[in-house]
Amino acid sequence: MTHRMPRREFLGAISTLAAASAFPCETLFARERLYPPVDLSHFDTPITPAPSEIHFGYAAITWGGNDREAIEDIETLGSPVKAFVRERCIVGPGRRFLVDNLFEGWSEWCTAENRKDAGTKEWFGRNLHSAVPGLGMSKPRADGKQVRYYEGIEMRPEYMPTMMIEEKKK
Repeated sequence: MTHRMPRREFLGAISTLAAASAFPCETLFARERLYPPVDLSHFDTPITPAPSEIHFGYAAITWGGNDREAIEDIETLGSPVKAFVRERCIVGPGRRFLVDNLFEGWSEWCTAENRKDAGTKEWFGRNLHSAVPGLGMSKPRADGKQVRYYEGIEMRPEYMPTMMIEEKKK
């Protein structure tokens, strides 16, 4: 006796049988387990505190539990301009500084930090604007010439660029 079954029903029955046979059912089949039982006892032990030292390749950042300092250290790795601003500048309303003189201060900082290249003024300006939110620009006239200033930032007096100090002596 032959039984005719449509192809769609046949494929559905085979896929159901294959899916059912993929999961061992111990009540129906008495055979050995494929995998050893898993030991989950390590989930009962408390988690130990994280180490206070994190290694990134050759650089290691250690902060001893001070999260704010750690975040600043990681930001400094990603943005040297932020490190320059934090170390050598004062940010706030009512402050302004010549673009050329601030770039000169940046170049001196790069030399002191053993950075290969200070980049261009345009590169520095773009990164400075991203490092200091709300930084403005002004172009007032001085002696008939237009001079560019950064508004909202100023170099600390002890870090004034040597070029600027020499101009004041004249």
